[in-house]
Amino acid sequence: MSDQDSLLWVDVETSGLRAGHDLLLEVGLVVTGPDLTLITEATWTVPYRDATLAVVMERCDPVVRAMHEESGLWAECSAGEDGLSKLVAITSPALHPAVQQIASEISDLTREHGADTAPLAGSSVHFDDQWLRHWFRSFMDTRDAAGVYRRVDVSSWKEALKRTARGREIIASCPEPVRAHRAAHDIHDSISELRHYLVSLGLIGTVGGGHD
Repeated sequence: MSDQDSLLWVDVETSGLRAGHDLLLEVGLVVTGPDLTLITEATWTVPYRDATLAVVMERCDPVVRAMHEESGLWAECSAGEDGLSKLVAITSPALHPAVQQIASEISDLTREHGADTAPLAGSSVHFDDQWLRHWFRSFMDTRDAAGVYRRVDVSSWKEALKRTARGREIIASCPEPVRAHRAAHDIHDSISELRHYLVSLGLIGTVGGGHD
């Protein structure tokens, strides 16, 4: 499979909206091939010191706090005294061994499955892009050097469709997303949404990778 056939889907879960100020909690990647068929996927949680998480949980938006409590993400990011501090997360996360390991696995996954130069894809994917640049700058710099600038944004598809009568019908018939607020589920929600648009427009068939 060539990069012309593939998309590299990304989603991040965070403690806030500002990369370089808030914490990255989880990152997920999915590689799809022709007609959005599922090729591979992986997720990683970022380990933090318990004291760091306690402070961040206390200060973050109550809706965000409750969302990650319900999903279990706060607990999965707890690493006793071995995780990242807030200072490291803000200033130099790439220097922490745990982040280096995640970055290495991300690079291996994209290279192994032919997605080194595949466009990033997702919903409002510019948000995820800025977090990848703060946390995994070497990975993103490599993609930039290869001229990988294009993005496939499902949100943009939706905005375009909303401005036509047929498009509004297609949006109205789109299945409701899971909204689990975990990286893997959110990516599959985005893939399912784009697949629905493409199927409705007659651009692809109904067969494709899915998520239970």
